[in-house]
This record gives sequence, C-alpha cells and structure tokens, in this order.
Amino acid sequence: MTQLIQPEEVPAVQGLMLVGELPTCQIIDMWTTAKPTAQILNGYTPTEASVHASTNTTLRFNDPHNIGHATACNLFLTVPGQIGKLAAVGAIGKLVISGHTVAQGYLDKLDLTAKAFGINLPWMLEPMRYYRTGDLARYALDR
Repeated sequence: MTQLIQPEEVPAVQGLMLVGELPTCQIIDMWTTAKPTAQILNGYTPTEASVHASTNTTLRFNDPHNIGHATACNLFLTVPGQIGKLAAVGAIGKLVISGHTVAQGYLDKLDLTAKAFGINLPWMLEPMRYYRTGDLARYALDR
C-alpha cells in the first residue's frame, strides 16, 4: 500500500502505521526522507490474535523488522519445540501471543485449533488463552 501512495500526495499525513505490510528499508527511507517529522510505526499481528498485537514506535532504517512491544496482549518467545520454556534475551524463539484478544480457535477445525491454541503456560499467573504463531523472533535489549 505504501508503495502506491507517494508521500507528496498526502501532505497532511503526520504518521504512518504499517500493519500487514513488510516495512522494507526502501519504504522507510522513502517516507522518512519525504516527511522527516512524521512518525513511522510498524504494527504486527496474526488474525488469530487480534487486530493489532504489537507496535514499534521507533521504526528505523537499520532495523525494519522490529515488531516492537505488545499492544493489548502479551508476547513471549519460547524455545523452539518447547512451548513451556521461555527463550533467553538474544536467542531466537517461537513467538507466542496470549491474552483476551486471542481467538478461541478455528471454526470447525479442532485438529488445527489443538495445535495452535492453548490455555495456561507455566509462567502465566491466571488462566489465559495463547496462540503459537509459528513465527521466529528474537528479544532485543530495550533501548
């Protein structure tokens, strides 16, 4: 979408949130060059978890795939193949989303639901639905 609209065509835009669109270095460069004071955000979510699961409010040219911090949910990285074990900061892990925004499952697809959704991981303090996205991610140190 951002490649179909040129920044000059929308002079009043002061912020741009990319959701469902890969924020490439080219897109970031095009928009930050044309609108240096505009805030460029990266939003991430799979349909199974909500309309919007995380936001990166400091999207940078040298870090275009950073999905930022959780929005209205919890994000965890687990050791691949070990859903009950959290991944360490800096390690690559499987992204898990939990919270009230997570769907109950897939309609009429019990097998797929059982593989992707669950309730209660060992570190959860209260019963909470979670969704295994299958996406690989890495915790970065807070800036």
